Amino acid sequence: VYDVGTGASPLLAEDGVYPVWSPSGDHLYYTGRPQSSGRPAFRSGPDPGQSAEQLYSSATERYVRAVLEGSGGDSILILRENHPDQGRDLLLMRMGPAGAVPEDVEPSPFLTAEWDEWQAEISPDGRHVAYVSNQEGVERVYLQTFPTPGERQVVSPLGGTDPRWAPDGQSIFYRVGTTFFEVDLRLDPSVAVGDLRRVLDEPRYQDGGFLVDPNYHVHPDGDRFVHAVCVDGCEDGRGVEGDSDFFIVTNWFTELLQLTGEAAR
Repeated sequence: VYDVGTGASPLLAEDGVYPVWSPSGDHLYYTGRPQSSGRPAFRSGPDPGQSAEQLYSSATERYVRAVLEGSGGDSILILRENHPDQGRDLLLMRMGPAGAVPEDVEPSPFLTAEWDEWQAEISPDGRHVAYVSNQEGVERVYLQTFPTPGERQVVSPLGGTDPRWAPDGQSIFYRVGTTFFEVDLRLDPSVAVGDLRRVLDEPRYQDGGFLVDPNYHVHPDGDRFVHAVCVDGCEDGRGVEGDSDFFIVTNWFTELLQLTGEAAR
């Protein structure tokens, strides 16, 4: 975890992948490396001194990909399960009261099929999920009701991946290649897709590759992105094999104004 204010970067897990914040920011969910007993998943608090709770250990590849926090502290987790011959599915795992870890609870199917479903993102109001599927042979962003799926709605008819909700829940961002779009949504009384806007072209965007989560987030103010760009040693927007460094740049625009002398005007 990187503290923007202080620059501190405490280590929360020695061996973990796919971190996901809870909406409140009180917990960080992540998946551990495979062990002899299976692949475990954990829930940690933001305090480095806290011990992480193990949520489950699965013989199959299951990753926590999205979290909905209930008003009573209970939560619903969306898991992505990888099948070598069946595609990638989205499952639901319900936590106990006050967020207690359930005992021996098998996740229930949410979106399962012979094709792939991945990159699930729960809407701010917890009533819908944006996700990506290649059901029709092309990667597209779709919308589903949550936690009970209904009729799916196409959000990006010309293709797209990496959906992220705007903080107000009134639009969705997604990516086509290195171009980012924002599409307006009306969710009540029924779902309707509205205007589409091209918001950013970033040829250096660091594409994580197939079935890897988006490498960007929408800032809580809704006006900024935080995203990874490939600076050196890249091929088609993807890092080449081997070690790489990750640099975090903050207050970039303020520094630009200072360097150009605009801040004094």
